[in-house]
Amino acid sequence: MVDFTEIPTEWNVPGAYGEVTMVPSGNQLTVMPLRILAIGQKGDGAGTSLVCYRNVSPSQAKMLAGANTMLARSVALLVGAAPYVQLDLIMVDPEADATAATGTLTFTGTPAVNATMAVVAKGVRVPFVVTPQMAVGDMAAAVVAAWTPAVQLKTGLTAAAALGAVTFTSVEKGVFANDIDLRMSTLLGDVAAGVSVAVTAMAGGAGTPDISAAVNMVSSTWYTDMYTCLNDAANLSWLGTETARRYQAMTRLDTHVYYGFRGTYGEILTLAGTLNSRFMSCLPAQNPRWHPSEVAAVLCAVCATSLNAKPSRQMNTVVLTGLTGCAPDEADLFDDDERNILLESGMSTIRVLQDGTVELERVVTNYQQDAEGNPDTSWQDIMVPKTATRVRYDFLTYMRDTYPRFNLVPDTSDIAAAQPGVMTPSMAVGSWVSRTKLYEQQVWLENTSTLSKLASAAIDDTKPNRLNGALPMQIAGSLIVQAYSFQIQS
Repeated sequence: MVDFTEIPTEWNVPGAYGEVTMVPSGNQLTVMPLRILAIGQKGDGAGTSLVCYRNVSPSQAKMLAGANTMLARSVALLVGAAPYVQLDLIMVDPEADATAATGTLTFTGTPAVNATMAVVAKGVRVPFVVTPQMAVGDMAAAVVAAWTPAVQLKTGLTAAAALGAVTFTSVEKGVFANDIDLRMSTLLGDVAAGVSVAVTAMAGGAGTPDISAAVNMVSSTWYTDMYTCLNDAANLSWLGTETARRYQAMTRLDTHVYYGFRGTYGEILTLAGTLNSRFMSCLPAQNPRWHPSEVAAVLCAVCATSLNAKPSRQMNTVVLTGLTGCAPDEADLFDDDERNILLESGMSTIRVLQDGTVELERVVTNYQQDAEGNPDTSWQDIMVPKTATRVRYDFLTYMRDTYPRFNLVPDTSDIAAAQPGVMTPSMAVGSWVSRTKLYEQQVWLENTSTLSKLASAAIDDTKPNRLNGALPMQIAGSLIVQAYSFQIQS
């Protein structure tokens, strides 16, 4: 029996009639759209805070946020790493009493010969020439002369010289400006005999705007991924709560938040102790040349695109596009023992190759313990929430499209065998079993043959229109740690 939706049952006019309907394929996955939200502080751009701008490009981000802003530069990096994603942008104003960060270079000595020296600010090398005739004031002036408008745009810093010192001031105001890296190049070709330069790191930036009002503006919009340029403890804690809300069954706006952090090993562990989110990932580093907002954007780009295609596949060896040469120096990289503790503490790790390429080692979530405070690794790797999201999205979409206007009757009902448009609990279980086979082929799940036997569904005892189901699944593992015993036979 065919259940028509468009052709009337009591139609008497002779002719041939046909309705076209779409029947979901049982062997194809549902494509999950990728959508990213960038969160940051507004500068002198023409945009408006607390307004969500859709489908922004790097040039539009510059116009909206301001060309000198961390937000605009992070958008450019994200698009460079993932050029085809849909990216929205939302901004907050700086705090009214926010202050800029400053740093200094103080010259001493006299150049022995003509030479080229270089300042490195936020990974940008800025060369300047020194000669034996130069006093310290002349060398400071040479740095300021080299600090062109183009350099200012790349670094977010202005430069001014006085008394043999150069003072750099951040264009943006706020605590996050303290994380702008400032150093002298130590490359052999960038050192002048007879000259010493003392570097005072960027400091003094104050003010951390609250991003909750901005993100609440899009509280009903689904973003698969977000990154934040503002990584203070208060905002991160709030994001942890917001991501948990979005993941709930009745909200189902699953998202994952990425952020960077600049600090010592101890400072990173202190931050880790304040967070316990399954839906946030941090990439910390000690004295990197990049700004935390930049690594957050690139991490978001590569994880979002890679995990959307293969949600259960680990991120090991994936390159952080656009950050080559901007990693910490070798002395500032964390050793094996430190990285092991960082991973246990919910902090992701990197590997730096000899040519300066930065690749991911392991991306984990901030999750460390269960509700009772016991250590728990069940949600440790980012692949777990990402795979669970993908399975939930595919199965619920499939069930909605396959059984849109069906009746629900018990398995024992005679109606089920005789009528189309009828759903039974066993049919729901059968749909789950068939979909899990497809998920297993994609290496999302494993052990489906065993677990499918444990799946169950039943009509609610008090609500005949409600079907309750228990659908066990096991997310496919990853080859992360390999341990072998090489046994020499004598």
